[in-house]
Amino acid sequence: YATEIGAVMLNAAFATFNVHRVAAQCAPENAGSIRTLEKLGLQRDGLSRDTTFARGRWWSSTLYQLIK
Repeated sequence: YATEIGAVMLNAAFATFNVHRVAAQCAPENAGSIRTLEKLGLQRDGLSRDTTFARGRWWSSTLYQLIK
């Protein structure tokens, strides 16, 4: 359901709210999230290393963006 919900949200962002850019983050090892973001047309824009400390370890974030 994530892809379908994401498509509705992207449509609302661009058509209803007239935003210029949509950004999303996920853990680099989260293959399911990466696959969903890429299906929605977002492109990988970068990697931020060790940005969040949680559950006893540092986590990195991969940034994805889609421009109107």
